[in-house]
Amino acid sequence: MVAASTFDLSGVHDEHALKASVPPPLAELCVTAIAANFVNRPTLRGIPARYIDRVTELLPAQMALEVTGPLIDDEGYWKRSALARWDNCQISSHGSSWKRLYFERNLEDFLEAFDPLKQDTEELTRLLAVSKDYIFSLHLKQFLSHLDLEMVFQNVPTLCHLDMTYGVKEIGMDYERSLFGMKLNDVASLAKALRVTETLTILSLPCNLLDDSTVRVLATGLQDNVTITSIDLSHNKIADRGVKALAKLLNERSVVLSLNLNDNHIHADGGKYFGRALKLNR
Repeated sequence: MVAASTFDLSGVHDEHALKASVPPPLAELCVTAIAANFVNRPTLRGIPARYIDRVTELLPAQMALEVTGPLIDDEGYWKRSALARWDNCQISSHGSSWKRLYFERNLEDFLEAFDPLKQDTEELTRLLAVSKDYIFSLHLKQFLSHLDLEMVFQNVPTLCHLDMTYGVKEIGMDYERSLFGMKLNDVASLAKALRVTETLTILSLPCNLLDDSTVRVLATGLQDNVTITSIDLSHNKIADRGVKALAKLLNERSVVLSLNLNDNHIHADGGKYFGRALKLNR
């Protein structure tokens, strides 16, 4: 017969109690305090480099961009902030930078929803000022406000790629013809901006109901432009007279490498205009 054994567990309980009573390291307490008060005292100055990632890890995902933009470059923070807002984040479309993705997607959302009749334009001006150093491409699938594009270009001096469609997303049964396409004023303001831009290299304006008249106005802005190498005017209503204006851009000084006119109304005369232009194009 084996005698029953007893185990003294008091030492184990004492060990757990001792661990629970030991405070965290002073450095961790400082980092936690800095993160908790970051909104009121937004600074990373004086913090050793080895602790900065830990501070940004503890910060809330949604903070004012005026605070986080100039101070935080940690990609982990911006990835966390982006994934908290959007389900589908293609970082490769934003220079493989989470910070750039966040600022570009944030501005795109604002511009697509902006209504000057209901919102203060000062809010837009503030956002442009905060975002200007991090915006290199904009992809807009609707632009209901018809804002002056010259103003947008002036406030986003690093813009390299602009992709815009003047339409309405998910309109359903509320279709109105007037909600779609670029108006003459839109094209005129874009033409003015194209004359002075020093950074734009890709211009994409598909599905904007552009016709011969509006394209001729657009061509006046492209005439002296020396930065744009790719133009997409597909799925519009451009016919031979519009092509004549575009063909004049393909002269010996042209820097255009790609011109997409898929799904337009171009016929034999338009082909002749291009043929003549390509004799000079290098």
